[in-house]
Amino acid sequence: MTEKVKHIALSPNNPSGTDWQILGELKLPIGSNVNGTINPWLRKSLDPLNLHDDFLRKILKSVGEAAERAMKSDVAEATFEYLHILVFVPAGHPKGQTWGFFRVERTDTVTKTKNPNRYVIEYYLYQDGRS
Repeated sequence: MTEKVKHIALSPNNPSGTDWQILGELKLPIGSNVNGTINPWLRKSLDPLNLHDDFLRKILKSVGEAAERAMKSDVAEATFEYLHILVFVPAGHPKGQTWGFFRVERTDTVTKTKNPNRYVIEYYLYQDGRS
């Protein structure tokens, strides 16, 4: 069962004063079954970009594998409360361009304790420059 699913509409507002905007955000409690949750959320989040099927399959596979790995980790079950997946895109991006992506994985402390309570997977989609 998911803790929180958020779909964020594209807007010209930039988080934290950067040129990246959040396209989608998903929080899953550690130990959750990611099958059936991540793909529909990610497809809906990425839909406004009109991505090519090959690229869409690559990012779906990458997110699914990273989430499964994080959820199955003995360290994750003992340390983290939830998995937090974020997808970022450049602000003001045109649609239909050639896209690439990179992934950043990290632990993060949301509470004031010293122990991290979430495992964060961030995806940054960027325009390849070729069309």
